[in-house]
Amino acid sequence: MSRSNHLKVIDPREHLSKLSALEESYTAMLDIHCVDTEKEMKERDERYFSSLESAGWLSTMGACLRLAEQAADDLVRGKTVVIKDEDGRTLSILLSSLVMVMSGEC
Repeated sequence: MSRSNHLKVIDPREHLSKLSALEESYTAMLDIHCVDTEKEMKERDERYFSSLESAGWLSTMGACLRLAEQAADDLVRGKTVVIKDEDGRTLSILLSSLVMVMSGEC
Protein backbone atom coordinates (compact mmCIF):
# COMPACT_ATOMS: atom_id res chain seq x y z
CA MET A 1 0.00 0.00 0.00
CA SER A 2 1.42 3.41 -0.90
CA ARG A 3 2.03 6.09 1.69
CA SER A 4 -0.62 8.35 0.16
CA ASN A 5 -3.27 5.83 1.26
CA HIS A 6 -2.24 6.51 4.86
CA LEU A 7 -2.50 10.28 4.62
CA LYS A 8 -5.66 12.34 4.66
CA VAL A 9 -5.48 16.10 4.29
CA ILE A 10 -8.58 18.01 5.35
CA ASP A 11 -9.12 21.61 4.35
CA PRO A 12 -11.99 22.80 6.55
CA ARG A 13 -12.87 25.55 4.05
CA GLU A 14 -13.94 22.86 1.58
CA HIS A 15 -16.42 21.38 4.05
CA LEU A 16 -17.54 24.26 6.24
CA SER A 17 -18.99 27.65 5.55
CA LYS A 18 -16.76 30.66 5.63
CA LEU A 19 -14.92 31.52 8.81
CA SER A 20 -16.91 34.73 9.00
CA ALA A 21 -20.08 32.63 9.29
CA LEU A 22 -18.58 30.82 12.27
CA GLU A 23 -17.63 34.13 13.87
CA GLU A 24 -21.06 35.62 13.15
CA SER A 25 -22.88 32.63 14.60
CA TYR A 26 -20.68 32.78 17.71
CA THR A 27 -21.40 36.49 18.13
CA ALA A 28 -25.12 35.83 17.71
CA MET A 29 -24.92 33.15 20.41
CA LEU A 30 -23.28 35.64 22.76
CA ASP A 31 -26.02 38.17 22.04
CA ILE A 32 -28.70 35.60 22.85
CA HIS A 33 -27.17 34.75 26.21
CA CYS A 34 -25.91 38.14 27.41
CA VAL A 35 -28.77 40.05 29.01
CA ASP A 36 -28.79 43.08 31.28
CA THR A 37 -32.19 42.92 32.92
CA GLU A 38 -34.70 40.34 34.05
CA LYS A 39 -37.25 41.79 31.64
CA GLU A 40 -34.84 41.34 28.74
CA MET A 41 -34.16 37.77 29.88
CA LYS A 42 -37.88 36.95 29.86
CA GLU A 43 -38.32 38.47 26.39
CA ARG A 44 -35.38 36.50 25.01
CA ASP A 45 -36.54 33.35 26.74
CA GLU A 46 -39.83 33.47 24.82
CA ARG A 47 -38.04 33.43 21.49
CA TYR A 48 -34.95 31.50 22.55
CA PHE A 49 -35.24 28.55 20.16
CA SER A 50 -36.02 30.67 17.11
CA SER A 51 -33.11 32.97 18.01
CA LEU A 52 -30.85 29.98 18.46
CA GLU A 53 -31.81 28.61 15.05
CA SER A 54 -31.39 31.94 13.28
CA ALA A 55 -27.95 32.42 14.84
CA GLY A 56 -26.69 29.51 12.74
CA TRP A 57 -24.64 28.18 15.65
CA LEU A 58 -26.23 24.74 15.75
CA SER A 59 -25.79 24.07 12.03
CA THR A 60 -22.22 25.39 12.11
CA MET A 61 -21.32 23.21 15.09
CA GLY A 62 -23.10 20.24 13.49
CA ALA A 63 -20.94 20.63 10.39
CA CYS A 64 -17.79 20.86 12.55
CA LEU A 65 -18.77 17.74 14.48
CA ARG A 66 -19.44 15.76 11.29
CA LEU A 67 -16.07 16.74 9.83
CA ALA A 68 -14.27 15.97 13.09
CA GLU A 69 -16.02 12.59 13.25
CA GLN A 70 -14.76 11.72 9.76
CA ALA A 71 -11.22 12.75 10.74
CA ALA A 72 -11.38 10.79 14.01
CA ASP A 73 -12.56 7.69 12.15
CA ASP A 74 -9.64 7.99 9.73
CA LEU A 75 -7.23 8.48 12.63
CA VAL A 76 -8.53 5.42 14.45
CA ARG A 77 -8.14 3.41 11.23
CA GLY A 78 -4.43 4.26 11.19
CA LYS A 79 -4.37 7.15 8.75
CA THR A 80 -2.35 10.27 9.33
CA VAL A 81 -4.78 13.16 9.35
CA VAL A 82 -3.63 16.69 8.57
CA ILE A 83 -6.05 19.54 9.10
CA LYS A 84 -4.92 22.35 6.82
CA ASP A 85 -6.40 25.73 7.67
CA GLU A 86 -5.71 29.04 6.00
CA ASP A 87 -4.46 30.78 9.12
CA GLY A 88 -3.94 27.76 11.38
CA ARG A 89 -5.59 29.49 14.30
CA THR A 90 -9.31 28.93 14.15
CA LEU A 91 -10.93 26.01 12.38
CA SER A 92 -7.86 23.79 12.64
CA ILE A 93 -7.74 24.29 16.41
CA LEU A 94 -11.46 23.65 16.79
CA LEU A 95 -11.41 20.54 14.60
CA SER A 96 -8.19 19.16 16.08
CA SER A 97 -9.62 19.50 19.58
CA LEU A 98 -12.84 17.74 18.59
CA VAL A 99 -10.88 14.95 16.86
CA MET A 100 -8.75 14.42 19.96
CA VAL A 101 -11.82 14.13 22.19
CA MET A 102 -13.61 11.81 19.77
CA SER A 103 -10.64 9.52 19.27
CA GLY A 104 -9.71 9.37 22.96
CA GLU A 105 -6.32 10.97 22.35
CA CYS A 106 -6.62 13.57 25.10
